[in-house]
Amino acid sequence: MDQKGSEFTISFTIRMSENPKAITYVAFTYPFTYTELQQYLNRIDARMAKQNLSHPDAIYYQRECAIKTLEGRRLDVLTISSYHNITNEMEDRLYGMFPEESEERARKFCGKRIVFVSARVHPGETPSTFVFNGFLNFLLNRDEPIAAILRRIYVFKLIPMLNPDGVARGHYRMDTRGVNLNRVYLNPSLNHHPTIFAARSLILYYHNHYQVIEDAESKQERKTDDGGEQGSDRETTESQDK
Repeated sequence: MDQKGSEFTISFTIRMSENPKAITYVAFTYPFTYTELQQYLNRIDARMAKQNLSHPDAIYYQRECAIKTLEGRRLDVLTISSYHNITNEMEDRLYGMFPEESEERARKFCGKRIVFVSARVHPGETPSTFVFNGFLNFLLNRDEPIAAILRRIYVFKLIPMLNPDGVARGHYRMDTRGVNLNRVYLNPSLNHHPTIFAARSLILYYHNHYQVIEDAESKQERKTDDGGEQGSDRETTESQDK
């Protein structure tokens, strides 16, 4: 290992197969791709569609596309709770979000606090996905009494992959534009950082108890959405983790 200040380089040697057509993959840890995520969520969708909804303790599960990434991939958001305190009112279609008109919006709940969990803002941090998947499987376990209590008390909003484009491209830390999305939460752009814009909008919406209240950044985003640049493009210098 060669270290210079806060930077370091690890070098190693791999003996390749003698077969010239063989493919060798090198990964930081066990990989979990965007495609695997979609397959995993599709299996959950199919399983949850078969459940009996006649009891209040039944699992409320809703999967939605919150927004599309710069390269057109889904930003999935999952809503999990019980049917206690559920209302007939749907959540709002927030500005610039929920592009799939065929997908029904999640239902609102009365008197339940919301727990927001996300993973993979940095594409290379795949261990977070396995922790996330374990938590998701726990919440969806009908035979787990603690999970049943949590669903009865809370509404869980889960985003399994905040940087789908970076994951699909094999990046370690950045998105399509070379931006560290973990540095733009204070002022995300719908055009430049759609997934963080969506996550921030959802957090504000739930923090304000399902009220659509635009902050200064969101109002500025609306003003500049028709062609102007969103403030200065400072994330290109501020967000790089050297």
